[in-house]
Amino acid sequence: MTETVSNGKVVSLEYTLKFDDNRVVYTNVGEAPITYTQGADQIIRGVENAVEGMKVGEAKHVVVPPIVLDLNHPLAGKTLFFDVKVVDVR
Repeated sequence: MTETVSNGKVVSLEYTLKFDDNRVVYTNVGEAPITYTQGADQIIRGVENAVEGMKVGEAKHVVVPPIVLDLNHPLAGKTLFFDVKVVDVR
């Protein structure tokens, strides 16, 4: 049975982060996936919301509007574009 991303599940993601000019800011493709607990606010909320309900092997493009709370963060004020793929759910 394939697990589905839902609150409390430990999720492993492969992702590429780009700006609106298609410039790659960071990617972990080909490296270790990022692992977090769904619903625990451990990753960017827009990404966490977007992967809810996805299954292992599924991929999607996610657009996250500017981060308005932390004005000192280097990504503040920028629209972020993520290509994410669910690698594992446990």
